[in-house]
Parts: sequence; C-alpha cells; structure tokens
Amino acid sequence: MIQNFAGWLVYDIFGLSSSTALGTAVNFFFYDSIKIIILLFFISILMGIINAYFPIERLRNYLITHKMYGLQYPFGLSV
Repeated sequence: MIQNFAGWLVYDIFGLSSSTALGTAVNFFFYDSIKIIILLFFISILMGIINAYFPIERLRNYLITHKMYGLQYPFGLSV
C-alpha cells in the first residue's frame, strides 16, 4: 500500500521514470520516509499511553524493589 502510494507519487505525479536511477532513488526516499513517519507516530502513541498509565514514581519504585538482572536498564530509560 505504501509502495503503491510512493510509486504513484513519484512516477505519475512527478513524472519520473522507474527505469532511471533518479526515479528509483526518489521512490525509495518517499517510501522509507512514509514508513518512518508512520512508525514514529505509533511509537509516540504507545509511549504516551505508557506514560499515562504508568507514572514515573510507580515505575521507579517497582525498579528499585524488584531485581530484574539487567532488564531494569531498558525499563528505566523512560524515568
């Protein structure tokens, strides 16, 4: 779906050819840019939900009282 949109944008709207290196590069740029923007959007939503339901003090107290054998470091990144 994203590839179809990027192809439509680059080849039909911009008029670049798919057989040229420039057309392929611009298509790849738009395809990856759209994927990255969607990924950042969903990560932001997920982190917003996590921050809303798990307050910092509650997470900090949990990490202090439970021994997690190194897993507390990734969990503590949001603190």
